[in-house]
Amino acid sequence: MSFFIATVGAVLTTLLGVFVGGALNHRLQLWSRDRRAEVCALVLRASSNVHHGGRGVEVVLNSLTGPAQAAGLDVLACRGRFIELGRSPRPRAATSADAHRTGTS
Repeated sequence: MSFFIATVGAVLTTLLGVFVGGALNHRLQLWSRDRRAEVCALVLRASSNVHHGGRGVEVVLNSLTGPAQAAGLDVLACRGRFIELGRSPRPRAATSADAHRTGTS
């Protein structure tokens, strides 16, 4: 079974809300950027546990910073791929080094 989580800005969130019809999408639009990132981090961790049995995910396409970026690294499976989109700040060196040691990139 495939599972996909998208993290998007306010304009695209509105469009997703129209097409998907989810109240969550509209609510995320009203929150601050930091709050949206916190929610995305929680969703990433929860979905990894539910849909992948806690093994982690094979690919994370990331466009966020802060807690969501850290969560993306946390949910990677061994030898998973973390793909950074956009110009977000790089994760802390220690986090990247830890990820590399566990076989993720």
